[in-house]
Amino acid sequence: MLHGEFDAFGVVNATRDETFIAPTARPTTSKRVLKHFGVETVIIGTCVAPHIKAVLSAPITTYRLVDLPATVDASFVWTGTDCGSVSGTRTDTLVWSHNCNHVGIAHPTTMIMLRITIGDIELRCTYTSARTGSGPPCTPVE
Repeated sequence: MLHGEFDAFGVVNATRDETFIAPTARPTTSKRVLKHFGVETVIIGTCVAPHIKAVLSAPITTYRLVDLPATVDASFVWTGTDCGSVSGTRTDTLVWSHNCNHVGIAHPTTMIMLRITIGDIELRCTYTSARTGSGPPCTPVE
């Protein structure tokens, strides 16, 4: 049996010092069966999945990954901007200066993507547009 401390995201500080994240819709009460180290663990509780939050202060949009515990050792790769310049492509925060030569600042069809790697687990997060708002929950990459 796997022993460890549990939080809304899964097993933390497990006996093998590994972390498992299994996002679900936010916020929600759920019963999840997690398979980790070949063992099924049932977690019942309220969880908030990591997701992207965007803030537009024209012509700059700042995208930030929120609701990922600070104790999680993760790497980040952002992609998807279609003009202008970016900074922070390898951090949990992307800053996009989209002072582009076109009409409008909202970029309604531009999909910003974030790929998070935590050990051998990968999550994909998306956010469409350069407007202020919150994206859907990040999902596991199969």
